[in-house]
Amino acid sequence: MPRLTNRATTEVDTLPGKADIARYCGVTRRTVDRWIAQRKIPYLKFGYRTVRFRWSDVNRALDRLQVKEVS
Repeated sequence: MPRLTNRATTEVDTLPGKADIARYCGVTRRTVDRWIAQRKIPYLKFGYRTVRFRWSDVNRALDRLQVKEVS
């Protein structure tokens, strides 16, 4: 059986779930569910219930939601 490389193991270990994203953003899990439904935040779906995210995608999505200062 092939072994996973360190890179593959590290990437899998760092895929946060809804609770992790909610904690990171300071919102509820319900808000994360709403962002998913509105397609404001990209996600990975594994099976019927399991949803995971990539930190880089989450940060890019949050950057798009940022309101710029008007000068």
